[in-house]
Amino acid sequence: KVGGVYGSDRLDMPRRLVLTTYQTLRDYQFSLSRIDWSIVAFDEAQNLKNPNTLATRAAKGLKADFKLLATGTPVENSLKDFWCLMDTAIPGLLGAWQSFRTTYISPILAADGDAVRDVKLSIGRTLRETVGNYMLRRTKAEHLQGLPDKTLFTGDVDTPTETYLPVLAG
Repeated sequence: KVGGVYGSDRLDMPRRLVLTTYQTLRDYQFSLSRIDWSIVAFDEAQNLKNPNTLATRAAKGLKADFKLLATGTPVENSLKDFWCLMDTAIPGLLGAWQSFRTTYISPILAADGDAVRDVKLSIGRTLRETVGNYMLRRTKAEHLQGLPDKTLFTGDVDTPTETYLPVLAG
């Protein structure tokens, strides 16, 4: 519901928070892409790693002043996944797919023998320098100042590393 005819039910109102799933984003792509969003945040962003899926295309089609992608899953499969996530967050930072493939992937595939390791290290260094200012990475062991300590709750009284919570027992 976009536009004044929908009154207070419309999505494109100032200070309106909209939470949705990737499936809903995919299904309502054309409606949601009509809105000028201030911020779009994608949790579990690994769902957007394939540039050929409708959900990824819908995510890339959203107009936003700022896009944030959060994932606890590192890029697992390929540089193509990495390119797609970065291109969703900051379109054009790594160039078009064809250019990225020529610049970063083809040299790795063309390298032979002992050169493969050096080429991978060089390309990895270049990618880190290019995207470093746009990525924040931490491990589960790291504690960021200002955040509370991580607490795991369990319904199992015999788990020594977690906090027992009776309501979870079942």
